[in-house]
Amino acid sequence: MKRLSRRIGLLQIAGIAFLALLMFLLHGCAKVEAPTAPYTPEYSLSSCEVTLTDKSGENEIALDRSYDTGEFIIRFGSDVTNAAVCDRLIDNLTEIYALAENAALLHETPTLIVSDSLISDFWEDASLGFCVSVPPFTPKEEALAWLLTSQNRDSELPFGVYAGIAAHLSGSSLENGLLLSGIPNNLCYTELQFPLYGSGTPEKGRRYAWRFSGQLVSDLLASGKDYANILEMSGTDLNAFLSDRYGVTLPNYTFEPYSKKFEYRVRQGCFTYYINREYTDLILPSDVFSTSYPQLSDWLKDNRQTTDESNRLFRIGDMYDITVYLEDGLLSTGISGAAFGNTVTLYSVGSFSHEYLHHILYYLGKSGNAREVIPELHANSSEYSRAMWYYLFSGNAKHFPYNAEVNEKETYLSAMELYRQYSAEAPTADNFDFWAYADCFSAIHTHKGETFISRLQSDSLAFYTARVYGGNAIWALNTDTSVLIQGKTYAEIADEWYEYIKAFQQ
Repeated sequence: MKRLSRRIGLLQIAGIAFLALLMFLLHGCAKVEAPTAPYTPEYSLSSCEVTLTDKSGENEIALDRSYDTGEFIIRFGSDVTNAAVCDRLIDNLTEIYALAENAALLHETPTLIVSDSLISDFWEDASLGFCVSVPPFTPKEEALAWLLTSQNRDSELPFGVYAGIAAHLSGSSLENGLLLSGIPNNLCYTELQFPLYGSGTPEKGRRYAWRFSGQLVSDLLASGKDYANILEMSGTDLNAFLSDRYGVTLPNYTFEPYSKKFEYRVRQGCFTYYINREYTDLILPSDVFSTSYPQLSDWLKDNRQTTDESNRLFRIGDMYDITVYLEDGLLSTGISGAAFGNTVTLYSVGSFSHEYLHHILYYLGKSGNAREVIPELHANSSEYSRAMWYYLFSGNAKHFPYNAEVNEKETYLSAMELYRQYSAEAPTADNFDFWAYADCFSAIHTHKGETFISRLQSDSLAFYTARVYGGNAIWALNTDTSVLIQGKTYAEIADEWYEYIKAFQQ
């Protein structure tokens, strides 16, 4: 019996082991997947070896494959290697081309260029002729809008008009009944500039921009126009319609695509801005300034305000053209901006008004003794200048290379403590008073017979002089510090100022 029991036990163990092995094999077999069949391209691409130069003339892109649809040619950059992506692009581009053609909105056949090394744009290439470029994952409606824009190169109409027509042609789900009451809270999204419709705009704002453009075109069509009539409108005509229908107008700046490095070229008065979307401000945090469209729009409006004020004060009627670069604030070694020749380089956007005033002084031939003081004219009146100084002097400019050897941050913070004693409210970027802070800094760090350690002391002295003796005193001292101001020498005025600032610590 013992032998029989043992034999039965062994058989049970063997059976359990067999079942376990069988379950493992079955489970394992269930997870084994058949090899994925290689993707078979729907379209046969031709090989080519073409080097394309983008519109900026700064970048060359290798194109190594092409597809002839019979009506137009698509050329692919060497960076677009996925066959399925190429098939999808051929389908999409053929579809949007047909939509534009069927609506009689094509006047010139372009070569369509697809590459991640290019931004959406259009230009005349020496070898390929008229080209329209789109990155591989550009949505169909956006690609169609670029195709339509390219057909109207001499038009005054902004990109948003073409976006609205593209939405109608492609049958996009346009939300009807745009509430006019919501426009005041979304003003920048009604400006019809091209960055609003791409991935650089927050999704909610991007949807609103597309919706507004669709509504605009719907209303223009309802007014009796067809697509051709809409595209014949002048900028003045469009502005009148926008004002009458929605209470908005086009901005005083225009955005254009430029290059992979400087995606945005913006024209505003005498200024042409080249803006890198990856720009990081040296001083301002990203929630105060970034290259998102809403913040760029707000900054450009601030620039217009300070420029107009400066032009009125110095009676500037026709300033020469100035190129402004926003490449990367982190390239700075400690300055917020520089003006040279007919250019401005901004490491912090808060220095725009300062650098423009340098150009005014050059223009007038008055870049004299006060050449660094006069440009601080808008230190308080510019929203971005005021914020820049607040973050710098409060020690919160995380990218700024404060000079540890001279305890730069500590000198700023000690002055900020004194400033808080005299300020009616806690200092913020919105209420910061640059000139009051300059007085506090000077009160702590100015000693008779010693050299100034900061331009803040010169600023404080100049502001005191202007406040007591009038702004013309600064203009006179800018030319000659030996002139008498109301019978007083510059040294005597400096002594008065010294007594004034020392009272801050009593």
